Amino acid sequence: MVDTTMNLPIRKAAIVLTKDDPEGLKHTIDHILPYFNAIYIGYDLEFPDPKSTNLKLMHVVFSEHDDKNGFGWKRTYIDKLAKNYQIHVHIDCDEVWDTAVLTDLVKTVTKEKPCWRSPRCNMPDGHAYPDYQVRVFWYTPAMHWVGDVHELLYDGDKPADQGKNVGTFKTPIMHLPRNQQLNRKWWKQ
Repeated sequence: MVDTTMNLPIRKAAIVLTKDDPEGLKHTIDHILPYFNAIYIGYDLEFPDPKSTNLKLMHVVFSEHDDKNGFGWKRTYIDKLAKNYQIHVHIDCDEVWDTAVLTDLVKTVTKEKPCWRSPRCNMPDGHAYPDYQVRVFWYTPAMHWVGDVHELLYDGDKPADQGKNVGTFKTPIMHLPRNQQLNRKWWKQ
């Protein structure tokens, strides 16, 4: 597929934010590797080597100070680093995405229908299903994330998950069982 305005192939970047989960990060990278031109990783530790690849991996180290800014700030920061990629997909290490969705991104995500969401099984036990959250979009500098946990994507001053420009994938994003060694403040809520 070609971006007809520039006559260049459409390029896809995955953005992965994680903390304290090297095993989950490695599994995520190995799972999504075939579907992206680049993977941008926001991580607080040295990340594990994925399968041998020529894919561009960008590792962004966040400090404890950055943690105070929240996940929305981190997602926006990495989106700006990945500005040369038209399609951005935000994937968490405790999620499993349908490979058919990842395969068809270039056919699905367009300037005319720039934002896509999936029904999410938000917690491993399945409560609060479906929880819709935009995670896939055609990048423009106006796109930015707001919030700390379960952050929302905005297009300028409007939430990007509203209106006719939003599509919904049929298959859900599934959460993996909770890693009991990890301590997450929002799991206690």
